[in-house]
Amino acid sequence: MVLWTEDSESDRDLPEPIRDYLNSHAPPLKMRAAFKRGNCKWFKFTWPLHKEFYKYPKIWTPFRSPYNQFALDLDRKTVDLTDTTAIFVTSKTYSPNFILGILNSGLMEKIVRSQSKATGGGYHEYFPGNIEQLPIRRIEFITPPEERQQQFAAVE
Repeated sequence: MVLWTEDSESDRDLPEPIRDYLNSHAPPLKMRAAFKRGNCKWFKFTWPLHKEFYKYPKIWTPFRSPYNQFALDLDRKTVDLTDTTAIFVTSKTYSPNFILGILNSGLMEKIVRSQSKATGGGYHEYFPGNIEQLPIRRIEFITPPEERQQQFAAVE
């Protein structure tokens, strides 16, 4: 469970049950290096990266995996974990399910395996840099079939 406190400026702004829970865990939260450095308030996430994208659906994958195992989060209620990569689906053209299908395809798995570092035990890396390099071609659904054929011929 994640207690989302990022929209509160002060712990006094939080609902009483959440405030009580956090106060009961305040000593270890105040021991975090980021709090001691002044990078975060004691009751907040250390570094909530890309917070502006949390409203979008996400596709998750572990950093290391023996095969493509991308999973869709449509509820928008999770935040990034330390051993996962999150892809925020901001596209209005393609549905998250469409993108998920491409990422979990056999072809993409072969590409990942050929382009990523093998880490032992048959595992490969699924870091953001690796995923960003995947060759997912933009599809123009309004392009007439004859022009589409010409586009593919030009690519070959």
